[in-house]
Amino acid sequence: MVFFAAAFYRNIVWNDSMDLWQDAVNKSLQKARPHSNLGVIYVGKGLYDDAIREYKIALELNPNYMETHTNLGVAYTEKRMMDEAFAELKTAIRMKPDSSEAHNNLGFAYLKTGRNEDAVKEFQIAVELNPENYTAYYNYGIALRKSGKLDEAVDKLKISVYFKPDESKSHFDLGVVYYAKGLLDDAVMEYKTALALNPDFIDARNNLGAVYLKKGLLDDAERELKKVIDLKSDFVPVYGNLGVVYGSKGLIDEAIKIFKKAIELEPKEAGGYINLGFAYTQKGMIKEAEEEYRKALIIDPDNSEARQGIDAITKTLKGKSLN
Repeated sequence: MVFFAAAFYRNIVWNDSMDLWQDAVNKSLQKARPHSNLGVIYVGKGLYDDAIREYKIALELNPNYMETHTNLGVAYTEKRMMDEAFAELKTAIRMKPDSSEAHNNLGFAYLKTGRNEDAVKEFQIAVELNPENYTAYYNYGIALRKSGKLDEAVDKLKISVYFKPDESKSHFDLGVVYYAKGLLDDAVMEYKTALALNPDFIDARNNLGAVYLKKGLLDDAERELKKVIDLKSDFVPVYGNLGVVYGSKGLIDEAIKIFKKAIELEPKEAGGYINLGFAYTQKGMIKEAEEEYRKALIIDPDNSEARQGIDAITKTLKGKSLN
């Protein structure tokens, strides 16, 4: 069981400190730029409501400031106010059709709403307008992966790595695509590179452990997954992977403990109950296994793994009764 995290970038121009631009706003209440720049600072701090307020003031003062429209669209996107986001981003593109950043931000909004093909089109335009737009190439690769176009995704992510080789997320997502293509050694290489750049990159270390598990390198997998727990003990996906490692080593009691921990951390995730049910089956604890599978079905009634587990138990019990 491998868990991947998707990450996206937006083009946004970072400015000076909040205090500097707040002071500029106070001294120039009727000028648009200080309000717009203060909005950028607020976005950087995750204060999206404050950013939206400042961007709106800026646009009241100067409705023709394209960069403010696209930045307001980004803030709306982060707030999941997608109708407003699309309106602002499309306005920005109408004002400046050759803005690579505006097309990239519109593509990002499409990604957030699962409109992957539309996202691909926008990112393609963005990189055609600016062949050195690293973030657009990165997002382009993500959109292609989500569209199932893995070979093309590799090409675009490699370009993003070329432009910014010290960006750990690009290596991470290239590793994700390599894994999806079954190129496990290449995936390992990219995850290791991501970790060399950022040793605390939780998702990269978890995925590296998962790839080692897939390759049958159980000791290596256990080592990496334990490091994840040391870094972030409430990171749920790692427990599923580590439990499978223990199960593969025949350490069923340890696997059961780990799967129980996963359920404790995330009781609404069906996968934890399925894993625990399988571990109980390995221990011959059929009644307990069936109970866990049924818990999984309460959460996800259409879960095929849980149903297969129950069917297998039913067949086993019928076989025993016939004997």
